[in-house]
Amino acid sequence: AQAELSEHSPDVLVGSSRGGAVALAMDLGTTPTILIAPAWKFFTDTPRIPPRLTVIHSRQDHLIPFEHSLELAERSASKGVTLI
Repeated sequence: AQAELSEHSPDVLVGSSRGGAVALAMDLGTTPTILIAPAWKFFTDTPRIPPRLTVIHSRQDHLIPFEHSLELAERSASKGVTLI
């Protein structure tokens, strides 16, 4: 995934569930990133939080607890993460 990101330099990166966990394991640089119910907490305790991150997550999600995204936003408050 890191090689593809480097090769293609997308305008925005979108990851959902496990794709969100993969994104948070990569060096995203300044690529704007949107994660939908990222499953990061199932794969790491130390996510690499990019500076331009938006997380979208339903409070009624039965697979990925909303609290995981809330914790991610709280950990990265200094980077201006948006949680929707």
